[in-house]
Amino acid sequence: MRPSWGIQRRCFASAETGGIGSSRWESGRRGLWSETLKKERRHWSADDKIKLLRLHLIEKQAISKICDDASLSPTQFYAWQEQLFLNGSSALVSKRLPERNKDQERIEKLESKLRQKDEVIAELLTEHIALKKEFGDL
Repeated sequence: MRPSWGIQRRCFASAETGGIGSSRWESGRRGLWSETLKKERRHWSADDKIKLLRLHLIEKQAISKICDDASLSPTQFYAWQEQLFLNGSSALVSKRLPERNKDQERIEKLESKLRQKDEVIAELLTEHIALKKEFGDL
């Protein structure tokens, strides 16, 4: 009778790693098989993503050709495209300051006049108190 696939993997891993108990298959989910199939992740910069999206959207290249040339999954390309369309409005927002209306300018002028008057009143009161102390009224 032929052993099951799980036993074959365990036997194979044990033979490679040096015996029973030292196998990575027995110590957890990761093993020799998963290490050979594991791919290294790439991190794409925003500029690289825009360049690839521009090839399709502006230069009208096929997505399959772009993905093959860049070794990229079409699913990932479509996710970037969706992200661009969802967040594209933030790139089109005006960066300049909003225009100030006349009422706002008038309010600021009146506030500055009020501050100035408060300073003058405070100054006059301190002089008045000093004169009262000098003449003995306080």
